[in-house]
Amino acid sequence: MPKLIVATSNQSMFDQATELLAAEHQIGEVILTSSQTVVQDVLAVQAGEDAVVIARGYHAYLIRHQTALPLVDMVLSGQEIALIAKEAIAICPKPCPHIAFIGFDAMFSDPAPIASLLDAELRMYCAPNPSAIVETVDTALANGADVIIGGEMAMSRAKEQGVLALFLSSTKESISMALRMARRVQYGITTEKKKTQEFSALLNHSFDAVLKLDATGHVMLANSMACGVFRLPEEQLKQKSIFNLLELDDQDILSTALSECRDVYGIVVRTRREAFVANMAALASGEQKDGFILSLKAFQQIDELEETVRATRISNGYIAKTTFEDIPSVSPRMLEAIETASKYAQYDMPLLLDGEFGTAKTSFAQAIHNASPRRKNPYVRLNLAHITTAMQEEQLCGRTGTDAFKGALELAHRGTLCIEHVELLCANGQYILLNLIDNAHIRRPGLRAQLPVDVRVICTTHKDLHATALADQFSLPLYYRLAHFRLTLPSIRAHREDIPLIIAQELENLTRTRTVHKKISLTPSAQALLHAQPWTGNEPELKLFLAKLVILSDGPQITESFVLKHLAAGEDQPPAKAAPVYQNKEQAELIQALESSGGNRSACAQMLGISKTTLWRRLKKYGIQ
Repeated sequence: MPKLIVATSNQSMFDQATELLAAEHQIGEVILTSSQTVVQDVLAVQAGEDAVVIARGYHAYLIRHQTALPLVDMVLSGQEIALIAKEAIAICPKPCPHIAFIGFDAMFSDPAPIASLLDAELRMYCAPNPSAIVETVDTALANGADVIIGGEMAMSRAKEQGVLALFLSSTKESISMALRMARRVQYGITTEKKKTQEFSALLNHSFDAVLKLDATGHVMLANSMACGVFRLPEEQLKQKSIFNLLELDDQDILSTALSECRDVYGIVVRTRREAFVANMAALASGEQKDGFILSLKAFQQIDELEETVRATRISNGYIAKTTFEDIPSVSPRMLEAIETASKYAQYDMPLLLDGEFGTAKTSFAQAIHNASPRRKNPYVRLNLAHITTAMQEEQLCGRTGTDAFKGALELAHRGTLCIEHVELLCANGQYILLNLIDNAHIRRPGLRAQLPVDVRVICTTHKDLHATALADQFSLPLYYRLAHFRLTLPSIRAHREDIPLIIAQELENLTRTRTVHKKISLTPSAQALLHAQPWTGNEPELKLFLAKLVILSDGPQITESFVLKHLAAGEDQPPAKAAPVYQNKEQAELIQALESSGGNRSACAQMLGISKTTLWRRLKKYGIQ
């Protein structure tokens, strides 16, 4: 509890205050002092501890203006004013005398109710400062005052002018009222100190650097983390301008927020050594600007926090399922593309995957992510073919407000964002993507704050993006950022050697995923026919056609005629039977022997002069069911 100090120059008031403290069992000290020594005497008793001072008049004025101690004024009650006024009437021979009370603000209660009961005119004269006491007395005298009531200076001036004067003394009532008020102040100080200690403990246990700034941006309070960031003790940090601690300029968002007294969140600020994400909340009481609370979070801490939400993002479906092992190939063209993609996977530069529609661009994007150092982090797909132009910016950067959500770029932080059909990206979206590639940050719609993001961008297209850019339908600078590392995937016609592998894999997938509930195989001639088709829709067209064959087939084996029938069903003119195309002589001899033997494996092996085990290996090698 803070000390209680009562300061007075009057012996009677000294005795009364001492008596009241003892009667009310309050711990305090009453000092008898003069105006010349009151400040020094009070500070000596305080001895650097918390204290509340009770004083009156000139003493109160000096303590208020020369110390920072909490002060309770002794205020004369109406009853005390009435008693002193009666004493003045008694010594003044003039009827209805003009009685002047000389003092300072907060010394007197309202005299109006008392004056109406007394046969006298009561006026209160408040001096603005001690040096104005004499002038205030002269003003009262000029107004016709008959009796001056005040302190030592007022009484001295009145006597000089030959006017009656009385000392303005307090009774137990005003002292008791002051003591009660002082107890409330003591309790308030104790409570506030406890809250401050709790707040300081909370600040010092925060992992963020926290500063309290005044309205001009000067530090008033700093926690231990802030002292560590700026490598200064709190006492040296105090009163330093935030402009000297951070690298800011007049156009900086934080500078603008300080001048406009408003909140700002998620902006990047820098010291000479580090970068931080800053949040600042303005403190205000009505129109009064009380300062700001500024918190700084290091990027390393942000990364650690992101680790805790990474698993949630993955559980929400932000994962890549395909790996390079899931892309079957024996074709030199395709094996070369896989090798190039594997090398690109090890670096974070933007990547453009192009090629005809259906050329496994999405599978390659997933495989690149899964082969990259980012494979444990989110993989987010944004298919622009499924999004209206008006929605693209929100889908990229998110939305603020009551229905806020995070955009694809923020969801993919520390991972990979695959933008499919990038040729459909709107102008604003192209600017956002270019800004991200160049500066590694985004700005949410409606906010000025910049959000740092760490994203590897992969874009896919089946269009000639260079021609689109030259036709002013796509940003040329963005095209060059993307196309610097570009991989063109071959059409299925350019790697026909992989068709048997694709067919075998898809038939297995259809069975494994229970799309169909039967095991189906193709005759060699049926497979050769599928091998010979142009498949202008590439793998998706082939796979959908296989699913159709499997669903519509009645038996366990699909024949060449069944394939022809359903190929013709999708064309204006039935397709001519295509000549089989074989990978090599061994495959050709194998298929011819199977057809000659009617699919009998024992007869087929005998015709080829090989064992059944060798036959089984060759059938598996060429994907023949």
